[in-house]
Amino acid sequence: MLAPVRFDRVDVKVEGLTDWSELVARLGQGIRAMRRQASEDTLVLRPRLTGTTPLAWRILRDLDMLREEAVSVAEGVGSVWIDKVENGTQSGTAVAGSGLMAGIAAEAVAGLAQDPAILAAADREIDDLLKALPKELRMLLGQSDAATAAARDDLLALGVAEVLARLGSGEAA
Repeated sequence: MLAPVRFDRVDVKVEGLTDWSELVARLGQGIRAMRRQASEDTLVLRPRLTGTTPLAWRILRDLDMLREEAVSVAEGVGSVWIDKVENGTQSGTAVAGSGLMAGIAAEAVAGLAQDPAILAAADREIDDLLKALPKELRMLLGQSDAATAAARDDLLALGVAEVLARLGSGEAA
């Protein structure tokens, strides 16, 4: 006999949270609430953190640690598996730090993603990657030049967010 399994997502609102332990507690509340609502024997859950919080840079940097926290909570609840934790948060500022230098750093890093030389280098890397992929995977970044350019821009934006997260934490990128 097969036991019923439910795959679900839960939005965890972290708006305004400033303390990591509060964030972990809110994540745990979301997981426990979904377990109480689910009638199935097993719940496979994907929590998604949403909202504006000064912790956004740390969430981006330490998403793997948050997943470990979620798995720990899920083990205590029973019959809950954490697929992954998604980050949908915003910092509300370009860099979690403040002051003139933080703003200059944010502008400089964000400007890199618009530099024609950077864009050309990224396009060359994408072309090399696509040529190396099996033909059935070559459409992963789009089926036209415009779609591939949009995917490139999305990837560059993710890279900028990662660098800014590290700047906001005071770490070297």
